[in-house]
Amino acid sequence: PRIRPELFGAHLGHMGHGSMGWASRHPWQNDPARDPEAARYMRESGVTFFRAYLHHLFDVLGGCGGSVDRDPIAPGANEPCDYTRADHLVEGLRGAGIELVPCVGLYCPPWLSSRRPSPLHSGLWMVHRAPPTDNARWAAIIAGLVRHWNRERGYGIRLWQVGNEPDNWKRYWVGGNLDEFADYFATAARAMREADPSIRISGPDLANLNATAWPAHQERWADGFARRCRGLFDDFSWNSYHPDDFTAQVRDLRATLAAIGNPSASIWLAEYNRTAGDYDHPAVFTFDGALYMARAQASMMANGIDRASYFLWEDGHPLGFFGRSPDGRLLPRPSYHAFRMHAALARLKGATWLPTTATGTGVSVLAARHADGKGISLLATVDRPELPEMRLALAVAGMTGLHVAEAWGYAPEGEPARIPVPAGTGGDRVDAVLPPRCLALVVLRADGNPPP
Repeated sequence: PRIRPELFGAHLGHMGHGSMGWASRHPWQNDPARDPEAARYMRESGVTFFRAYLHHLFDVLGGCGGSVDRDPIAPGANEPCDYTRADHLVEGLRGAGIELVPCVGLYCPPWLSSRRPSPLHSGLWMVHRAPPTDNARWAAIIAGLVRHWNRERGYGIRLWQVGNEPDNWKRYWVGGNLDEFADYFATAARAMREADPSIRISGPDLANLNATAWPAHQERWADGFARRCRGLFDDFSWNSYHPDDFTAQVRDLRATLAAIGNPSASIWLAEYNRTAGDYDHPAVFTFDGALYMARAQASMMANGIDRASYFLWEDGHPLGFFGRSPDGRLLPRPSYHAFRMHAALARLKGATWLPTTATGTGVSVLAARHADGKGISLLATVDRPELPEMRLALAVAGMTGLHVAEAWGYAPEGEPARIPVPAGTGGDRVDAVLPPRCLALVVLRADGNPPP
């Protein structure tokens, strides 16, 4: 099968501003047109798209010093939207070659909100998460955004996500039930497609594929949404935290889609990470995070997940890819390095996956054949901390005369570095001595040169 670059997305929460005190550095943070440090890491990482909430794109909550009294997306019932700030950010991403996937499901202007109270939170944030009082008026706002970006500006934003964990009625679809969300989604989908018939629409982005619908809890959200909104969504999305093997979730979701006569629908893991709320979990900051990323990527590839976005990209956030040094420099965490090394396989245009077998415990291998048929790339994940070193022998069946064009790795508390591979290694075997915990990428070519 073809390598899917769409597996290498990330959620971008702080775009052009700091938010919630996590990373308030400057008013152009993570804007690739004005933040050269962030742009460099975006380019090197291989990230193919950013999923972003509408309220961050437009700075609805005033993280960049804006007034929260006048909603920038929809200031009032009959007032025009101000697209200036979001247009600039979209153009910055386009210039960097990175796709934007807007998530519009966490936003409702205060004047249109039902203002249902949450047992967990209060204030403006919950006003924006409560269902609208008029779905048609809300859908018209979102359709206007589709029309502006795709017809008026020609940005060609193709995938739009409607919904974010609506099965959590206490936090994200405040006081709302399944029937209300289905009507909300259907109304939005029809209006958005009228604005641009070429777009794809994803939803409902469930927090739990097995969640039952409040208040009766007699029906699963996944089943109920799929039936009610059949024909209105192109991609079924959900979030998953902690598991690094998605086999059971994908099997369950495929059964749900097959039951409504759409077994081949695209599936999107919209958020994934080692943890969701335990911000002190060591895997977020240590090499365990890199190993989680490696296992998660292998599972997504093996199970045919079409698109995925890691939660999340930016620095300062407890779950992000980056920390920050005392002098203000970005410090990539191990999960970032693992993401980057796996994305290196996806950047091989036209490459295909090869079946692999790992005979040693604590070792897994991914392999990709280059499009010209003259080489392969091998990515090995090693987790044997009880050993002083790991001697790795990679046997490449059916391909002879290959030579090492590049070999580099990442080990705990280090930086990506070239790894030693014995000179003269070729034929159908590659030998390397590696640290007992590491990721190692070896590029083999018949001519010894990098792949085209």
